[in-house]
Amino acid sequence: MKVYFVFGTKAELIKVAGILRELHRRKVPYSLIHTGQHARVEEELKTFELPMPHYRITRRKENLKTVTEMTFWLLRCFFNAMGSNVPRRGDLVLVHGDTESTLLASVIAKLKGCKLAHIEGGLRSWDITNPFPEEAVRRFTDTFSDYIFVPNEWAASNLKKTKNKAEIINTHLNTSYDSLKYILSMKPKIDIPDGKYAVVLFHRKENLYVKDNLNRAIRIIREIVKKHKTLFIVAKNSEHVLRNAGFYDELANNKNVIFKDYYDFKDFVHLVNGAEFIATDGGSLQEETYLLNRPILLLRKKTERVEGLGETACLTKLDYKKAMHFLDNYKNFKRNRKMSEKKPSEIVCDKIEEIIR
Repeated sequence: MKVYFVFGTKAELIKVAGILRELHRRKVPYSLIHTGQHARVEEELKTFELPMPHYRITRRKENLKTVTEMTFWLLRCFFNAMGSNVPRRGDLVLVHGDTESTLLASVIAKLKGCKLAHIEGGLRSWDITNPFPEEAVRRFTDTFSDYIFVPNEWAASNLKKTKNKAEIINTHLNTSYDSLKYILSMKPKIDIPDGKYAVVLFHRKENLYVKDNLNRAIRIIREIVKKHKTLFIVAKNSEHVLRNAGFYDELANNKNVIFKDYYDFKDFVHLVNGAEFIATDGGSLQEETYLLNRPILLLRKKTERVEGLGETACLTKLDYKKAMHFLDNYKNFKRNRKMSEKKPSEIVCDKIEEIIR
């Protein structure tokens, strides 16, 4: 039985980096398969001293920007992967989270007769449309997985509610914990800004392409940039939507706003760790800011995670008053629970070694 980790995005790779490093330490062979969803992942691989992908299903020069591009890319990936000889029947395929690559790899693994292990499974918003398509991807992947690694007991209980038949393994913390510890031991390549600053990221499909959500989020972001020096990290799809809404130019003319491209993970972690607070509609940052003990404003209606809620994280539900309460009191949003001392990557690797014996 061979072990494959199939990934498409930088976030997936980052969150399992500790697992891959631990497999290497234990001399457990594995292969990386990159779908090409994110065009360039080499910097993250170098940061964690991981090998380049052994197999690439597609190669891209730029990240996917539109739904049409995503659709054609998925079809191309599917046919390329089904026509290859990796993975093969009986192999163990590891996938992570809730991306389009997660869905793709899960379908391919089951069609090829492989064992499927889902890392960071069990998370639920219980609303199939929010976040979309992430909630649907998680439910599908969990349904067809043979092994599901969950970050906490809440995620395990979600699977038990649906009578999931997979073997459930609780890692007690998100696997990003090991990646963060590794990164914080390194020095950043960038200069961290002087003085106080906030970090804003905004990119989710249900916010960008649902007009009411977009308008609500913009109203909140306006208040952030009025009072705080703000590093606004903009993806290409976000920039396109914000320009069409006339908001990008408004931000560009605000002296408090500094537009930034995406950082590599090492620099980004140090940037977040030095910020007064973070405002985002992303999911991973909810977990990472909890581990870093940094305040975070969640620009979304629902979350499929529990980390930080009532402590470091404020879920706005895109409600203006909730957001204003956070902005007036963000220094009070701190972690008040002791974290587990277990190393999640070691728990995952223990199980992988058991499976492949």
